[in-house]
Amino acid sequence: MRTLLLVTEIRMSDEGGTITEALSGGGEYICERLKFEPTMAALIETAAVQAVVCAAGLGTVSLLDPTVPRLLHSLSALPLDRQLAFLRQAASSLDDDPPPARLQAALARSTLHGPAAFTPAGPAHAPTSAPAYRMSPPGR
Repeated sequence: MRTLLLVTEIRMSDEGGTITEALSGGGEYICERLKFEPTMAALIETAAVQAVVCAAGLGTVSLLDPTVPRLLHSLSALPLDRQLAFLRQAASSLDDDPPPARLQAALARSTLHGPAAFTPAGPAHAPTSAPAYRMSPPGR
């Protein structure tokens, strides 16, 4: 979906038009280029539209919200630079997830205490022989 938003921004910058025109058929384009099943086209396009509507501050509650076409039409009436800004904002909101909280905490801690010497752990592998301990039968 992020790819569709970025491609739409480039297309609109080059050719003009509106968000509605540029996103129309975009799901099929993405499915063809990225080798997705063609049946995913409508979902990709609808999710991209919802991301743009949310980026514009006109949030929706679902991909199938009946107000989406009206909201998209109102966005299409805005100046081109505003439409492009909403596309960029929607695409950037779909960037990679932030790192897990534990990783962020570790990075913050290492920044506070200075760089620590990194010692790589040995290779992780399963034991190739029986364990070194022996279990005795119950009662012994």
